[in-house]
Amino acid sequence: MMRLPGMPMLPGAQFYDRGKRRHPRQQTLMHYQGIQMLSDRREPELVEPNGIVTDPKCPPVPAQINSLWAPKATTKLPPWLAYDKQVLCFSAYFKENLTEVYHAPYQVRKVRIYFYLEDGTMQVTEPKVENSGIPQGCLVHRQRIPRAPPTDREFISIFDLNVDTDIQIFDRVYHISGCDVFTRQFLNRAGIFVPEAQQEPNDPTTEIRKRSGLKQTAGSCSSAQPKKHSFAQFLEFDRRVLKFQGYWNDRSEFGDVRKLEICYYLADDTIDIKEKFPRNSGREGPSTFLKRGKLPKEFSGLPLPGQQTALTLLNVLGNSMRDVRYVADPLNTGQKQEQYYTDQDLQIGAVLNVFGRAVVLTGCDQFTQSYYREKYGIQEFCAQPIPERSDIRPYTQGGMGSRRLPPYNGWGSHEDSEGNCITVEPKPPQADFKKLFKYDGCILRFGAKLVSAIRDNGERDFVISYFLADDMVQIYESSRRNSGFLGGEFLKKARVPLPGQDMFSSSRPEYYRANDFYIGRTMTLKDHTFTLFRLTSLL
Repeated sequence: MMRLPGMPMLPGAQFYDRGKRRHPRQQTLMHYQGIQMLSDRREPELVEPNGIVTDPKCPPVPAQINSLWAPKATTKLPPWLAYDKQVLCFSAYFKENLTEVYHAPYQVRKVRIYFYLEDGTMQVTEPKVENSGIPQGCLVHRQRIPRAPPTDREFISIFDLNVDTDIQIFDRVYHISGCDVFTRQFLNRAGIFVPEAQQEPNDPTTEIRKRSGLKQTAGSCSSAQPKKHSFAQFLEFDRRVLKFQGYWNDRSEFGDVRKLEICYYLADDTIDIKEKFPRNSGREGPSTFLKRGKLPKEFSGLPLPGQQTALTLLNVLGNSMRDVRYVADPLNTGQKQEQYYTDQDLQIGAVLNVFGRAVVLTGCDQFTQSYYREKYGIQEFCAQPIPERSDIRPYTQGGMGSRRLPPYNGWGSHEDSEGNCITVEPKPPQADFKKLFKYDGCILRFGAKLVSAIRDNGERDFVISYFLADDMVQIYESSRRNSGFLGGEFLKKARVPLPGQDMFSSSRPEYYRANDFYIGRTMTLKDHTFTLFRLTSLL
């Protein structure tokens, strides 16, 4: 359908093109400058390539406004893509009248005004002030805000926001006092002059709170001992534990040196102690030596029932059970103040009285060292030795520290014989898995000649293979026609001990290693002497 240019779409002003023969279906999807969109929709307003960088929905900037920088040339992009994640931030404040506070007629509330360039929306937030007593946070949610009447059908744009200006957002008037660096540069490039930042007025209510806080701190410093709130201590030192190592030397008839782990919890000044059971000690069950709780410094025995009470009685009046009256002591003169262990009493070498048992501290961990270094200035943390009883055999890896094995009898390998002597249920010897994975498939092969007084043996050719993964040696003989020797496997794959050792002793023998094989070496393998004369291959 066609119509006359410049004429409205009225009957008679449009006609059909009779000469059109091709009527393709209109395409609904299109790919425009790397953006997938619908072709039937109206294209968004674009940013002019040679124009200033401003919001496309705002009116053009007057030419007479001075600009600090030249206009910036940008690519032709839609506003939601050109100004994505670009926000103008302004600092502002407003005064709120107070009718319930006698010393302050008003209070100054400082806010942040955000203007989103991609869609022209605004948001007003108030930073939280400690002990302000008013709900703070987001005052105006993100939305397009209309102007003040009589132009309430229009929305606020970037031309309405500038430093040292008043702006009405709904029923409040905000005075803009400053902006950030990005906002100032953006407005200057757009041709808008931005004044210097202004100083915001002081809040009378904040000054009152500061004066009251100084009075409270001065009163607390004048007292002999400042109050220590338990919940504040819990919030400050929650999950922070001082860990010490120590021991208790039990000198009873069947006593022993008990290795302990002492934990001091900074959140509530409590202590718990756990015992470390040595291997093969025969002890089992829970390892709790002391349940978590405050540890008193002095212990004179368990108190009798009713010996410790919360009140001190001065007299009992009456002669019958129904008319009995008690006269309590309001000052609690007979009450005894209990002293408990604190972090000041814990240090390496200190002796703790754990309900009559002397526990000695011998060491601590890294966190405990840093804590005492920062708080008390202690720099040396030398661990102390733990005494050992003479009737306890020290444990070593494999149980071979103080045990003498019988001599080797020739059955199996030395490792199998040691396993039969150490445990009732022997386990197969474990190989060096790191070496096995590193050198798996790596073999050294040498050409060798047999050293013998027989002339025919000297003409025989051998290949000696050394396996790097498990230090085993294998010998093959190369077959030759009409030599009288069949060839094939001469020595099975096995570890070969060095000559000149006592094989029937209790100690393990030394075996051939990789450094024992080189060209020109003469070695004895299983009562046969070979000379290495060439390198066959290296895998």
